[in-house]
Parts: sequence; C-alpha cells; structure tokens
Amino acid sequence: MGSRFVAASESTSFEFAVCLVFYLIDLILEAPILHFNDVYRVAPQQNPNPGSSARETIDVTQFGAMLDDLRSQWKEQPNGVRDGLVLFSGDVFSPSVESSVTRGGHMVPVMNELKPDASVTGNHDFDFGYSHLSKLIKATTFVILHAI
Repeated sequence: MGSRFVAASESTSFEFAVCLVFYLIDLILEAPILHFNDVYRVAPQQNPNPGSSARETIDVTQFGAMLDDLRSQWKEQPNGVRDGLVLFSGDVFSPSVESSVTRGGHMVPVMNELKPDASVTGNHDFDFGYSHLSKLIKATTFVILHAI
C-alpha cells in the first residue's frame, strides 16, 4: 500500500497528480472562559460563622450581574458576538430544598436568564428521572449536552 510516484510519460492507468499547498498562519486566539456548576439555589446561603474562612455566597441576581459585567469586557466582533464562553457543568435541577418542591423547575428560568453558551448534565440532574429531565431540558433556551 501507500503512494508511489509515476511519471506522466510512464502512466498506463491514468493516474492523476494532486498538489497540496499548506499555509502556516500565525494566529493566536484569546477567548476567556467562565465556568460554574452545582447551582440549585437562588437565594444566598448565610455563613453561620461570620468572620471565619468560610465564604459568604451571593444570590442569583448578583451572580447574573457579575456574569454580565465580565461578558461586557470581552472583545466584540463586527457581528456583535463577544469572544468568550460561559460554560456550566451540571447539577442545576437538584438537590436543594426548592427542588424537592419544584422538581428542578425553579431553575429553568434562572438558567435561561444566565444564558450559558453550553452545559452538560450532572448526576443530580437525573434525580427525578430521565423523563422529567427531558421535560426540563426542552424548556431551556441554551445548549445542554448529555449522554445516557
């Protein structure tokens, strides 16, 4: 197998020649990536020991404002799209006190508003079964990649 060179004057089976030209382009792309995961509460959780090394949390409105602020700093292309990705890696619909009542439905409008560019499902997103997860996914307006 493999290729061999045959001069046109010696060709008996109509071989053909292909010329490939490769151009090396010095191109450096810079794209910020923001990532978050395990978001299933919309209200801040208070630190029971103020002043300790445990961190206070922020609510979803504050988080959304932070995302918007960071996105606004990204370079904008002529088509209006900004360079950068917001990625989410699962566990949005469960577990939380709220999800025990809403079965994760409370997070659909929240995540739709946060607008991640792409996300994947986490193990807890299957807590209420694949059928229910499928309904939640259909209600979202962002890309969710998952395998079963």
